[in-house]
Amino acid sequence: MIHPPLNLSTTILLQKFIIVLLLSPIVPLFAQGNSLKNIVGGQVNLLNLKGGEYKNGEIVTSEAPDARTQILDLQPYAAWVISNHFLLGFQLGFGKTLNSYSAYSNGGTSMYTRRDYSTALSAGIFSRYYLRPAAKFGLFLEPQLYYSQAKFKNNSSYGSNRSKSQLYTAQVSPGIAYHITEHLGLLLRMGEVGYAVGKNNYGYSQRHDDLFFNFSFTSFAWGVEYRWGGMGEKE
Repeated sequence: MIHPPLNLSTTILLQKFIIVLLLSPIVPLFAQGNSLKNIVGGQVNLLNLKGGEYKNGEIVTSEAPDARTQILDLQPYAAWVISNHFLLGFQLGFGKTLNSYSAYSNGGTSMYTRRDYSTALSAGIFSRYYLRPAAKFGLFLEPQLYYSQAKFKNNSSYGSNRSKSQLYTAQVSPGIAYHITEHLGLLLRMGEVGYAVGKNNYGYSQRHDDLFFNFSFTSFAWGVEYRWGGMGEKE
């Protein structure tokens, strides 16, 4: 959801809080020496919905009966275990969204069709804090800091237009982890709360300043990861 720009004092306080939250796992890094473990994994969000429309990070009901929303979001990553509770990593992202629907215009006398496309690329760092690292099934919090570029295009019976955006985003997501074995685990990330700043270009540059809360299905991501190597602490 798009929110009005934050005032300067609120923005500065929020930025300081997010920086501390993101950097907190680095403290144990210098205390653990070479006791790191290696992790590779990825998360995916794949949706194919009828009768819904993707707007400002949320699925909304559309009056058009043939409305369809398709979302693909991939996030591969590499990470290192810092301590029993913390890990630190780097991730890439690719996202693609399509909205299509038909609607009436001119007082319901004529119908037009519309398709909205978007593609996005991102790169950033993340940390993860496990509340119960020794348990097979447990909860975690995952702060992220990343940069993204997105391109948008819409085609309709009346023509088409294009736009693009560049954003710096800091967010925190809760999630659930299930360790199948010592090396293999499954993840479910549910929702996101954060702050994004950057610019949108609609033929002219416009500042984007957004504090967002999103716990709809569009923010859910399933993941799998594999761990190996190192002399980490026993879990």
